[in-house]
Amino acid sequence: MDFDEEKNKFTICNYVGGEKKGRGVSFVFRGPHKGHIFEGDFSGDLYGGIGSYKWPGEDVYVGGFVDGLRSGWGVLSQPSENETYCGQLYQNQR
Repeated sequence: MDFDEEKNKFTICNYVGGEKKGRGVSFVFRGPHKGHIFEGDFSGDLYGGIGSYKWPGEDVYVGGFVDGLRSGWGVLSQPSENETYCGQLYQNQR
């Protein structure tokens, strides 16, 4: 378990050699990203593998992450924009 006051983030996951590794959950509890939730794989202390990222409201991404960014195959559902994208992303971009 990790409570990061500087990043306003609370994380529950496995730690190997002092780094986040394996399945876990991260929740931002205040600041501009308040309410953002990541559930999935951590690798090298970053989001890495398969997971989901939820923004406050209904927007959600489910798919691949590399080096903490949305990369690989996934589904980005943005009801706030009346849009759903299914396909590949690279470094958070379509």
